[in-house]
Amino acid sequence: QVYEGERKMTKDNHLLGKFDLKGIKKAPRGEPKITVTFNIDENSIITVTAEEDGTDTRQEIKITNDRGRLSQDDIERMVTEAKQNERADREVERKVAAKNNMEHYVYTVRKQTLDAKE
Repeated sequence: QVYEGERKMTKDNHLLGKFDLKGIKKAPRGEPKITVTFNIDENSIITVTAEEDGTDTRQEIKITNDRGRLSQDDIERMVTEAKQNERADREVERKVAAKNNMEHYVYTVRKQTLDAKE
């Protein structure tokens, strides 16, 4: 999914488009390496490309200015909201990072425990 906006959480930003990178082989969490590139041309057309490193798995989406983009007033409103919610966004970011670190720790301990049993 591709969003525009100033906030930390996607739910607080504006969805521009979606695409799926299909064909990624099952692998343990964190092992697949995906490279995402964003290019904006002189006509403000955004091209987003996602590619799995080491394979031919690739997907691309073009986002044009003709529909679904925010007006200048909407952009200014979102920037103002981002400034007003900066403290709350930092707290949400901290909580998400803590949750992700805990999940990674549990995954690592579980993997080590299973490996030790083998």
